[in-house]
Amino acid sequence: MRMFSIFMLVLFSVPVFADANADSKAPTLVVCYTAGSVNHRQAKRATQSMLEVMERLAKIDKGTYHSRFTARTKECVDLLNDKTTHFISPTLGFFLQYRKSHHLIPIALPSIKGKSTDRWYVMVKKGTYKKIDELKGKVIGGPLTGDPKFLGRVVFQNKIDPGKFFVLKPSSRVLRALRKLDKGRLDAVILNRQQYNALPSLPFSKDMTPVFTSEPMPVPSILAIGARTNKKEISRFAKGLNGFCADSKGKIFCDLFGIDAFVPAGDSVYRKVEKLWDTGAKKGIGGR
Repeated sequence: MRMFSIFMLVLFSVPVFADANADSKAPTLVVCYTAGSVNHRQAKRATQSMLEVMERLAKIDKGTYHSRFTARTKECVDLLNDKTTHFISPTLGFFLQYRKSHHLIPIALPSIKGKSTDRWYVMVKKGTYKKIDELKGKVIGGPLTGDPKFLGRVVFQNKIDPGKFFVLKPSSRVLRALRKLDKGRLDAVILNRQQYNALPSLPFSKDMTPVFTSEPMPVPSILAIGARTNKKEISRFAKGLNGFCADSKGKIFCDLFGIDAFVPAGDSVYRKVEKLWDTGAKKGIGGR
């Protein structure tokens, strides 16, 4: 039931940019949820609650940091470039795109149902296609199709260039894409693990099957922006994430995004995906 609630929240809600603070000069935590739709009011409240809990657990004076939330990629980039942004929680593809230019430092990543990895599934209607090679030139939908670089370089590990192989139809609402697939208006839809696990809640899920399952990859991390933070600040912020989801108020944020806990992000966590990304960049996978 919990997974279904999260699934419905992510699929049905409309993303809107929200500014939780009046003081634009305060150091800021930015949460970017650009991989799908989310209820902006709940996300705004949850983001602010997250910050307040982190300050309390890290023994930082309340109100030291401010929070911002966006569900739009362009605004996430704008906030990344804002000098007041000290910490940011974006998608994995966003981290890989900007990790070098902004010296992004992973400090903690969420555990979801005991896992700190994600997988992606290319779903089709039963009886249509048996393997992904048969989808060449076909129409594929879902939020991730809006990020062909990440899709090609990480999900397909540089073996498929999505923009050249498929006809991509991005959509922020997964449920809408799945309904189009059910009606034959899409040939395939790509889902992440959470969306895939929630499929049995939908009446037409029995008619769908995966033709591709990716290898597990690490989930996105909360990142420090190296040029604007120091070791002491990063350490205190990371401390605030310890036991975060066990806190009654922190649980609001964790439940909204289906997070069990935050775990430390070691140096080797993203090594594989960084290599895949850099290799794909050299090959021009997903575009330059």
